[in-house]
Order: sequence, then C-alpha cells, then structure tokens
Amino acid sequence: MDETSYAVRMLNFATNLREPLDWTFVSQNADTSNIFADAERVAIKVSASISPNIDRLLRFSETIRSSHTISSVRLYGMDYTEIIKEPRIIPVLAEALRSAKSLRKLTLDADLSSNLLNLLVKLLGPESDIQVSLRLCRGENKLTTQHIEILRRIHSLCRLRVHRIRIDAAAFSDSLRDDWPGLCSLTLTDSELDAEGAKAIGGVLEKVAPGLQTLDLSQDHLDDSGITAIVEGLLRAYSRTEEKRGALRKLSLPDNCINSDGWIQVAKLVKSNPHLTRIDMSHNNIGSAGTAFGDSLQSCAATLKKLLLTVCRLDERAVIAVSRSLAGSCSLSILDIACSRLKNSAEAMRTFAQELIAGSKSLEDLDISRNYLDEPGIKELVEGLMKNNSLKKVDLSYNNGVGAEITPMIEAILHLKLQELNLRSCSIDDEGGKALGKFVALSSSLRHLDVSYNKLHTDGAKAISVGVAQSCSLERLRIESNELGDEGARCVAEWVIRRSKTLQVLDISTSGKGAEGAKAVAKAIMDVAGNTTLKEIYLDEDGELGVQVLNVMESIPNLQNSHIGLLF
Repeated sequence: MDETSYAVRMLNFATNLREPLDWTFVSQNADTSNIFADAERVAIKVSASISPNIDRLLRFSETIRSSHTISSVRLYGMDYTEIIKEPRIIPVLAEALRSAKSLRKLTLDADLSSNLLNLLVKLLGPESDIQVSLRLCRGENKLTTQHIEILRRIHSLCRLRVHRIRIDAAAFSDSLRDDWPGLCSLTLTDSELDAEGAKAIGGVLEKVAPGLQTLDLSQDHLDDSGITAIVEGLLRAYSRTEEKRGALRKLSLPDNCINSDGWIQVAKLVKSNPHLTRIDMSHNNIGSAGTAFGDSLQSCAATLKKLLLTVCRLDERAVIAVSRSLAGSCSLSILDIACSRLKNSAEAMRTFAQELIAGSKSLEDLDISRNYLDEPGIKELVEGLMKNNSLKKVDLSYNNGVGAEITPMIEAILHLKLQELNLRSCSIDDEGGKALGKFVALSSSLRHLDVSYNKLHTDGAKAISVGVAQSCSLERLRIESNELGDEGARCVAEWVIRRSKTLQVLDISTSGKGAEGAKAVAKAIMDVAGNTTLKEIYLDEDGELGVQVLNVMESIPNLQNSHIGLLF
C-alpha cells in the first residue's frame, strides 16, 4: 500500500473514533502530508517527518499553515545554505509557522552552522510558542560565542543536543550571563571537555538549572574535577530557588572517568533532585563512594524508573546501600548492575536478592550479567526470584553458578511472565537443558531464549528443541557454541526447524555438528522454506553445516522463492 492510500485509509478509520488519536506519520513526500490539511473532521494529531528540497518545502509550508492536524514537524537532510539563498522560502515558511493552527513542535537535525541558527531566528519571532528542538552534529565543529548568541535569540528553544562538537569555554562563560529559562533539555555528548570547558558548562547550568529536566553529558571525559564544577554550578542555582532543589528527570553521565570524589558530587546532585526518573552512571568507577551514592537514591526512590550502573565496580557497601534505598520500589522498572562485584560478598547478594528483587513491585528488566556468581550466590538469587512478581527480562549470562542451580531457578521463575531470558555461558549441562525444555514448553510469554556457549549435548538439545516445538510464544533461540553432535543437530532439525509454530530467529552456528547432523539441518531448512515462521537462521561461516546447506541450495531450482534468510 502506498503512502497516499495508507494516509486516506487511516483518516477514514479515525473519523469513526470518539476520542482523539495520537499518530506519528513519517513521510518522505510532502504531497502525501497535504491530505491532512483538509482533515478538520478528524480528531487526529499528526507528526510529519520530511527530508525536503526547496519546492517540496514550499508546498509543505502551505500544509503546515492550513492544517488542523499536524502538531509536530521534523526537518532533516536539508542544505540550509541553499535555503537561505532562496528568496521565496523564508517569508513563506515564517508565515506558515506564525499562523499554524496546530503546530506545537519543530525539530531540526543538522550540522552546526551559523546559517542554520540565523534561519531559525528569522523564522521564529519572540512571541512564538512553538517548541524548538535542535540536534547539532559536526559541521563547523566548534560551538563559539557567535553560535551561542544566536541560540539565545531563539526564544522558544527548549531542547539542545550537541554531539561531537568542541565547546569553546570562553563562549559559554561570556555569553550566558543572563538566565536561559526556556531550556529544559541539554545534551553535550562526546565533546572532550577539558577543565575549563567543564567549568564553563557549570556556569551555563547555573543559569538554566531551575527549569532543566534532562542533562546528558555522556562520554565527555569529565573526570572528578569536571563533574565537581558542573554539580557546584547546579547546586548554586538550586540554592536560589524557593524549594532549594532541582527539576531534573534524566541524568546521564556514562563513561566520564568519574571516580570516588566525583561520585560523591553526583550523590549530592541526586539528593537535590527528588523527581529523577533515569540515572545512567555506567562505566565510572564508584570506588569508596558506594554508600554515599546508594543512600542518595532514597530521595528519588518514589520516581526512579531506570538505573544503569554497568561496569561501575560496585563493592559490598554500594550494593547493600542501593538495595536498601530501592527496596519495595513501586517505580523502578530497569536495573543494570552488570560487571559488579556481587560474587565477592554473600551479605551483599543476600540483601540484593531479599530486599531489592523480592521487595520490588515494578522491576521488569534485570541485568546482573558478568558477575561470575557461584552456587551460593545463585541460591540467594533464587530465593529473591521466588518472591518477585514483576520481572519480564532477566540477563544472567556469564554466571557460572547458574548451571548447578538451574532446576530450582526454573521452578522459581515459572510464575513470572518472562519475555526474555539470557543464560549465555552459564555452565548449563544436559540436565539443565531438560529443565529449560519444560520451562519453554510451559511458558506462554517467553519470546527470547539464549543458551549459547554452554555444555549442552544431545539430550539437552533434544529437550530444548521439543520445548520450542511446543511453545506458543518463542520467537528467538540462540543455541550456538554447544557440542550438539549429529543427534543433537537432528533434534534441532526435526523439532525446531520443522515443527516450531512461532520461532523467527535461530542461531545454531559453531555447535559441533557432524556431517550427518549438518545434512539433516540443511534438508529441514530447504523442506520448510516458504512454509515456516522462520526468517533468519545463523549458520557456520566455514563449518560443515554451512557447506551442506550450500550443497542443498545449489540442487534446488527456484530457490530464490525461499523466505528464510541464511546468515553465514
């Protein structure tokens, strides 16, 4: 169905709705979007995303002006230099934006240039209530005083994202002497801020802090002194408000070489922002500041939804403090503490399992991979999982103790509506494979299962394959890098490839299949081609299975009609 037919059909459908319908319509064709200009009878809000040339932009300007439905427009891939030279475009587009009946948001993705910023100033007058979001990348490669002065003249600028553009410290220090009250989101990523740059950013944040809701300084090489300067700027701003606190909702500071002293500053910032919903501190060494940071989470425990602490080297005190601050949370839905030090402390693991996992009422996504938990640690985890009722995704990969405790673990999670389970490299043998096979068959929600890089042989492969054939939900199975042998490969061919009713992606690469097993898999793939739910099968690049599949493929005429993608 082409875009125009689809748009007309959608409008006809929306006509019969009693309530307004939010709909994002992404169109490469401005003519298609004109359909919505006359759709006043429909209660529908439309977001149009176009990559226009000048003629198309002129036509689309008329659509924006007259439409009662388009609420958001995103422009990308435009040559702003050429547009500014075109005498027709600025007055037409400026009038369209001023008189738009429903437009509330304008987003531009572009290279940094003075031409772009000057264009915005001309298009948007001081009385405009259209929210502007800018995403600047590359281009002139340096945000200068001139750029910032122009940005300040865009009164409705609310979101600014700068990626891989060097910051001119003097530009920030000299240009932002007054408040910038409209800015609610500031993203400066991969910008290699030095000490002066960080100090300048702190000065900027002191001006915009009262209304700032999103702060993303990912991969800026801040280190402890840099984050200290930034936090101090924010805290000075908060001290001047009546509430003495900030409005931050999202805080992202991953991969910034922040150590103990910097983490203590982050803890102060977290305490001052009780409405935080997302914190990302991944790839920063927490050192001895674990207790201070963990305790600070109590201030936002009622609102925090996502906490990412990947590769932060959490020690015993940090894990215990985080667990107790978030115990019984009704908001936390995503927790990532991969590559921590849970293995090193029985008390930390016990507190984590019994207070955080067992006590959480909202946790859906848990990643504790690469903690290398042994059997005692997994036993503690099992106790916590038995009391949890909310988890949907669990990543336990690279925890060797899972293999010995897989049967009680499966019993502990049977009541959960798990959608994804990652057990990569968990030392699971054939007995564990049998328990997993029963779980796959019984679960009505499991969509993704990863049992790659384990110790599965024929019996384990058969049990899991039979479970997959009986499953009513599994869509993706990774069983690569196990020693399946010929008989195990035949089981995969017979039960998974031929009989699965739901599986879409299968990875059986480097699984120790002999020539006979490879032939069975190859024949099964060809037999079901065009009559299966499978879309992708990952095979050995140079292994026996890859050779056998190619041999069979060459012998079948009209193979291009096959609907299976074979990835070598």
